[in-house]
Amino acid sequence: TGAAALAFYYLNHRDRVGVVGFGGVLQWLSGSMGRRHFYRIVDYLLGMRATTSYAWKDLDTLPPRILPSGSLVFAFTPMVDERVLRVITDLAARGFPTVVIDTLPVDSIEPGRSPEQRLAHRVWHLHRDALAYELRSMGLPVIEWTGDEALQVVLAALVQSRRPIRVRSM
Repeated sequence: TGAAALAFYYLNHRDRVGVVGFGGVLQWLSGSMGRRHFYRIVDYLLGMRATTSYAWKDLDTLPPRILPSGSLVFAFTPMVDERVLRVITDLAARGFPTVVIDTLPVDSIEPGRSPEQRLAHRVWHLHRDALAYELRSMGLPVIEWTGDEALQVVLAALVQSRRPIRVRSM
């Protein structure tokens, strides 16, 4: 819903919008404009599924033709796939303004009852904190969003923080 809301917002401001998906296999919908394109985006997003795949395991960068120069990137990710995080850092290094939207906050996962489960949860929690720290140290905003609150509220905090990234106020 967050990606569709962003697409709707930017399309209404006459911007071109495209979608890149990592659901086991790299897929994308090229940027375009208009209401018809918004419906293509929604249809594309509804069809996305996370699947196990052995394809694209060595993917560290997106092919240059997928994103036009100067594209603003919103990366919706649960921050569990190292490939996606490598692509995000590559995009930032190539000069694409990038906002990382964490869709799986650690607090939403219960640690379990056994000492081993609690330890595993703690290690996972520390690993995700380290990933977020690394992204933030590169100048990338990392925003937690569970879908419970409007994405506009979450992004408004980004706009008000006066980060060097240019995100339109929603």
